[in-house]
Amino acid sequence: MTSIDVPTTLRILCEAAGEDEDLELAGDDSETTLADLGFDSLVLIEAGTRIEREFGAAIPEDRLAGAVTVADFRALVNEVLADAPIA
Repeated sequence: MTSIDVPTTLRILCEAAGEDEDLELAGDDSETTLADLGFDSLVLIEAGTRIEREFGAAIPEDRLAGAVTVADFRALVNEVLADAPIA
């Protein structure tokens, strides 16, 4: 079973947003909202595409809309990865 950690989550989100530098959250601020970090729905769609390319698991766009925080996005990705067939 594959899963992603917080640094990987932030890297993917930053790449999807076209950011050059990775974000670092202080402590366990994974409850920071994606909007507060400047990530909108287009960034989430691009991040979903990157997850599919990197890990081979597709995240339905309607499920991406439910991700409000970094933790929400990471949990969604890990749920999809856990359900993905092993290649």
